Amino acid sequence: YEPLDFIYRFWGSARTRVQDKDYTGKSVRDFQPLSISKKAFNEYQHVVDNKSAIHLRTKGLTNFKNEPFTYDFLRLPFSYDGERVDNIIGVGLYDAEAAARATDFYCEKKIQVAWPS
Repeated sequence: YEPLDFIYRFWGSARTRVQDKDYTGKSVRDFQPLSISKKAFNEYQHVVDNKSAIHLRTKGLTNFKNEPFTYDFLRLPFSYDGERVDNIIGVGLYDAEAAARATDFYCEKKIQVAWPS
């Protein structure tokens, strides 16, 4: 809270494969690209300020080689005392097409990602 920051306690293994980087233990401020880092920070801050979950549908990620793709995120607040938000769980949902485009967006090399159908 002082200063406000959000540290990834666990960065999913599938996200590590897609983005070719593990952000476990790192601040959301370290995330690349910066535009998505700022977007995520604002979403987490919204959860803290409103003490409520949010669902987000994002459309528009593109590396200009492909059409933008859509993905969903759910951000859920958790509290030790029922008053202050102490932890936030973020769950992302990518369909197979969005997963392939996300991989292309974040990585120059092709990575095989197995996504649940």
